[in-house]
Amino acid sequence: MKNKLIQTVLVLVAIVLSVFIYRSIMRPEKYRVIYEARRNVVIEQMKDIRTAQLAYKSTKGLYASDFDQLLSFLSEGKMPIVVKTGTVPDSLTEQQAIKKGIVKRDTVYVDAFKEIFKDKPNIDIKKLPFIPYSEQKFEMKADTISKGHIRVPVFKVVAPKVAYLKGIDDELKKNSKGFSGFLNVLLYSKLEKQFEKNPKYIDLIMGSLDEPSTDGNWE
Repeated sequence: MKNKLIQTVLVLVAIVLSVFIYRSIMRPEKYRVIYEARRNVVIEQMKDIRTAQLAYKSTKGLYASDFDQLLSFLSEGKMPIVVKTGTVPDSLTEQQAIKKGIVKRDTVYVDAFKEIFKDKPNIDIKKLPFIPYSEQKFEMKADTISKGHIRVPVFKVVAPKVAYLKGIDDELKKNSKGFSGFLNVLLYSKLEKQFEKNPKYIDLIMGSLDEPSTDGNWE
């Protein structure tokens, strides 16, 4: 009887250790999956900021230096677009048709937001300055630099990883109760801090204050 009890205990210990080892192995993978999902959401929002900044520059000649300027432009500003009327005959080029008055081009001013985000009409521009998964704003600066004796507008937007990775510990530990929850607390406690120091997980940076680039470091 005693031997059977010892065997049962050993089997249970082996099962617990197996589960613990498995979860230890899967822990970085689970973190990576959540990281990738969050990263993609942040990148999409940064692309929206870039779209708005490029439209601002095409209208104003410079990039917006802060989100107040950018949101004011989106909510109240106008931007020019060229509207073409008429049809170009097969026998003429477009320039020839314009010269003959068959085709006309007119510049009209439209609402900036409707034009810039016509493919995303439901976007909430009030949320644009804020890094998803946090209450922190994107770091955004704009300037002009000299390139070949020409002043060139530049801008830079940064989403620190400590902002968009915030709360991953809780996300990994949630929805687990009992012994499973106990293991999660052991495995995922302070995991967020460990991965914040991991060079694989990076601050997301778009644009530059040293070069006329609008690329992101994920591209």
